[in-house]
Amino acid sequence: MSAGNAGLEEGHYCGYAEPGRPFSFEWRMSREDTTQNKLEIWYRSAEPLEITVAPAGSPQQLRITPGATHPIIWCGTRVGIADHVPQVRPPLSRARLLLHPPYVPDHLWDREAGELLLNIRCTAVEDTAFVHAWLERDDGLENRSTLYPSDASCSLSCLATAERAVVVGAYVLDGPSIHPFPPSSLGPHPWTGEHTAPLLCAPGHRIWGVRSKSLGFSEIRGTSAATALTSGVIALLYQRLSGGGASPMVSPTELLIEHCSQGKWSPRFGFGAVDIRQLIGEVAA
Repeated sequence: MSAGNAGLEEGHYCGYAEPGRPFSFEWRMSREDTTQNKLEIWYRSAEPLEITVAPAGSPQQLRITPGATHPIIWCGTRVGIADHVPQVRPPLSRARLLLHPPYVPDHLWDREAGELLLNIRCTAVEDTAFVHAWLERDDGLENRSTLYPSDASCSLSCLATAERAVVVGAYVLDGPSIHPFPPSSLGPHPWTGEHTAPLLCAPGHRIWGVRSKSLGFSEIRGTSAATALTSGVIALLYQRLSGGGASPMVSPTELLIEHCSQGKWSPRFGFGAVDIRQLIGEVAA
């Protein structure tokens, strides 16, 4: 279960690489950034994509060839490492780039902007491939690199892109109607190539929970509240279904969709609002 909040602004990009029509985007780094910057590119294709990276305005183009990890060398200086592994987790292939800005030669930087701009290009050889790229922000706020243009239709966090992840959005009440909680993430899931996130939404407003580090209760909101509620109810349902000791044959996804308010999927609400009260009632029955 993943909240998958859209908190990593300008950290994701997705689209399709077609033969003769490359999938391209830009990776920007700040000269003030002293951390290692990691970009992951996952794609669905039977044949490896041709992936290249080049500093803007420079002939120093590097092809990320399939095979073992190899160094990224510009102007005789090693600035990072990369690898490209086709079918690393079938049906997905993966390429990774790890760059360290302090090692990048001075003349590759835009001195006025204090930025390093890298052009990333993914070209399909035969079949059209769905591509999903994101930044691993292992150093938190210290990592300042971004992808451009950012894709408003794909705001999944890295955890939300895991295989079989159930991504939960949050909704808030405004009178008799409900609205999506703005930071709730959405987008095509790399394992399916379809717009499958979020799967559903749950209450994300005026939720009271036990404090984790002190006594008493506090009010929480957003996808952190919605996902916690949904996870707890699913755990209780599984406990009831496995009362005889056997593992339930139904998946969490199937259980949740059965209790959603919509019969079909929509971009902001998934299959709709899950009825937490009804689920708790079934568990207690």
